[in-house]
Amino acid sequence: MAQTGERKKYLDAAKGWGINMIVFGHITALGNPIDRYFATYKLAIFFFVSGYLLFITGSMKKYSVGQFARRHLRSLMLPYAGYSALILLYAVTADFYRGKPLAKITGRILNHGYEFVTLRGHSTMWFLPCLFLAQMLLVIIIRLPVFIRLLSLVLPVFSSIYFDNLLHQLKGQLDSSAYKLVSYPILTVSKAIFAFWYVFVGYLCACLLCKKYKQEETGRRSGTLREIVKFAAGLGLSLLTVWLSTKMKSVDINSMILGTKPLLLMVAGVSGSLGAVLVLEYIEKWLPLRYLCWTGRNSLIIMATHGTLGFKQLCIRGWKDFYGLAAKAGMKYYLDCIGIQCHLMLIECGVVSLITGYLPWLSGRGRSGSANRTAS
Repeated sequence: MAQTGERKKYLDAAKGWGINMIVFGHITALGNPIDRYFATYKLAIFFFVSGYLLFITGSMKKYSVGQFARRHLRSLMLPYAGYSALILLYAVTADFYRGKPLAKITGRILNHGYEFVTLRGHSTMWFLPCLFLAQMLLVIIIRLPVFIRLLSLVLPVFSSIYFDNLLHQLKGQLDSSAYKLVSYPILTVSKAIFAFWYVFVGYLCACLLCKKYKQEETGRRSGTLREIVKFAAGLGLSLLTVWLSTKMKSVDINSMILGTKPLLLMVAGVSGSLGAVLVLEYIEKWLPLRYLCWTGRNSLIIMATHGTLGFKQLCIRGWKDFYGLAAKAGMKYYLDCIGIQCHLMLIECGVVSLITGYLPWLSGRGRSGSANRTAS
C-alpha cells in the first residue's frame, strides 16, 4: 500500500474537474448534452476519489474508528455547521432588506434548522454530511467479515433504486410541507448509502492500481508501458461515459433522482471517475494542472459558497444584461456559460483567500494547515 505525505496532484485535479462540472451544471438551465454528461459523474468523482485517497493514505488502518470520526468531524462536519450558520445569516439578512414579512423569515429559519439537524443540508451543504457518513460506513464495514463486505458492494445498488422509487411515490402522495418533513431524513440516509458505494469502489480500484511494485520487477520501460496502458484505459472509460450519458435523463443526486436508468448511472459514475483519474495521472507528467489542482484543493469552499451566497445569480444576471444569454443549447450558449463560470471563479478566488487566511476551519483544514485529503 502506498502511504505518503505527498499530495497527489492528479487526485486534486480530479476533484477540481468535479467541482468545475458542478458549477457549470448549476449555471446551465437547459437539458443539453454536456450537462447530461457531467451529471453522470460530477458528484460520483468526489466520492470515488475519497475512497481512492483512503487507500493511498492508509488512514483507515492508521486510525481507529473513533479517531477517524474525530478527524473527519473537524474536516467535514465543523465546516457543515459553520457554512449552514453563515448561509442562514445571509438569507435572513437579505429577507429583512427586502422587507419580507416576519412569518416568512421565521419559516425560513425553521426550514433551515430542520435541514441542518436532519443532515439534509441547505442547497449544496448536503454533500458534507453525506461524505462523512459514507466514509464512516466504509471504515466500519472494511473491518467486518468478507461476506459482509461483498454484500455491501451489492446492496447499495438495490437500496438506491428503492429509495429513488420511494421518494417519487411520496412526492406524489404528500403535499409540499409533509414531503419535506418526511423526505429529509430519507434523503440523508439514501444519499449516504449511494455515496458509500462509490467510496468503496474507489477504495477497491486504488487497491488494484496503486500497489507498490518491487524495484527489481519494475524496469523503466515496463513502468512507461503501464502508464500508457492506464492512460489508454482512462480514455476508453471516458468515452464509454460519454456514450452512457446519452442513455440517461433527469438525474439529480441532490433529490435522489437517479434518472431513467439507475444501474447505468452507477456504472457511468465509476467509469467517468476512474477514467478522469487515469487520464489526469498521465497528463500531470506533462502539464502542471495548476487551475484544476487549485479548484480541487478548495472545492469544499467553492461547493459551499458559489450558489448559496448569491454569487452565481450575480454572475448570470450580469452576463445576461451585458452580453445576452442564448435561449437554446448550442455553441453560443456553451460559451456564455463558460464566460459566466470564469467570472464566478474570479469571485471565488477572493472568497477562498478570505476563508483560508482568516477562517481556515471552514476550509476543512486541520491544525497543521494542510487540507485533509479525504475531504472534498
